[in-house]
Amino acid sequence: MPAVEAVAEPVVPVENLPESADVLVASTTQRLVGENAQQVRQHTQRISRFLTNSVTTEAQVVGQQQPKPKPKPKMRLGNKIRDALGMPLRQELNWWQRISWKLKASVIIILVAVLFAIFHITILAIIFGIVAAFLLISGLRRSFKVRRPWF
Repeated sequence: MPAVEAVAEPVVPVENLPESADVLVASTTQRLVGENAQQVRQHTQRISRFLTNSVTTEAQVVGQQQPKPKPKPKMRLGNKIRDALGMPLRQELNWWQRISWKLKASVIIILVAVLFAIFHITILAIIFGIVAAFLLISGLRRSFKVRRPWF
């Protein structure tokens, strides 16, 4: 491919410019200033109309929106039945409150039995161990009962 040669444009001195160049020169006449002021005025009016319209539409939107009802917490089966029958609801229990007191007591009594065994008090360790085993078995039996639905 032949190389493209850069063509240098001739530089024309300012004195040799044609007469039509006077039209291209920026003018500071009053006519241009007045047009600019009118454009600025129109622009500010447009912005103020936009702002007032947006404020009124926001007020209308806020007035139209109503607060959504809060979702009810999911109830357990017993409370669902009580609610349907119009009876007072039972308090919902957290995970610690749902653990049987027998299981909680058996853990503490086992710790006391181990403490007695460490101090070589054999008779108390055996007694507390038997009581803890009884509570643990009865508490586990209750917690592992299968709760079948009514239907």
